[in-house]
Amino acid sequence: MGKPALPADELKTLWRARRASNAPLDQSGVWRYREFVPFLSDYQGVVTLREGNTPLLEAPQARSLWRARQAGVQAPGLSTPPGLSKTTG
Repeated sequence: MGKPALPADELKTLWRARRASNAPLDQSGVWRYREFVPFLSDYQGVVTLREGNTPLLEAPQARSLWRARQAGVQAPGLSTPPGLSKTTG
């Protein structure tokens, strides 16, 4: 896979701006980083369900059990559109 054409600091700025965007392609946790997709040069035909944004929830009981400063758990069911079966493995 090739390197993106933009320097790292410009990519970070671009990705932060996309997080605030309402465009479906920008909201997707996968397509937000589309500069790393080497086989696609035109994004007009991309379909997304805004996948890749699995929330990380605070887990205070786990934090206390592990005596950690922070602990979180992923909740994939909260980010999956209704009726969609998705695997994470």
